[in-house]
Amino acid sequence: MTTDNEAPYYTSCPEDKFVETTEDSARVLWKIPEFLDNSNRTPIVDHNKNSGEKFYLGEVFVYYVAKDQSGNVNDSCAFKVHVKGKLTVLIIDSSGAFEQIQRKYALA
Repeated sequence: MTTDNEAPYYTSCPEDKFVETTEDSARVLWKIPEFLDNSNRTPIVDHNKNSGEKFYLGEVFVYYVAKDQSGNVNDSCAFKVHVKGKLTVLIIDSSGAFEQIQRKYALA
C-alpha cells in the first residue's frame, strides 16, 4: 500500500478583488477555487467567506483550505477583498450652478 504524502493543489484561485460602492457595503463575487488531488478523489474544501457575500468598507482576507482523505492540507489559496466607499458631493453656488465632486474613501 502506498502512502499519500501530497497535498491537494488548486487549479484556480482568485486574485485580490477591488470594489467601490456608494453604500456602506457591497456584494463581491469571485469564481470558486477548484482543488484536485493526486488520489483522484475530491478534497474537502473549507473557506471563511462565500462568493456573493456582503463585505463592509475595508479589507478582508479570504482563504480556501483543501484537505485530502490522507490528511494532507493545502492552505495556499488566499486573496483580499478591498471595499472602498465613493462619496458624491454637490456644491451649489449662489447662482444655482452646481459642481459634482466624487471622493473615494476607505475605513482604516
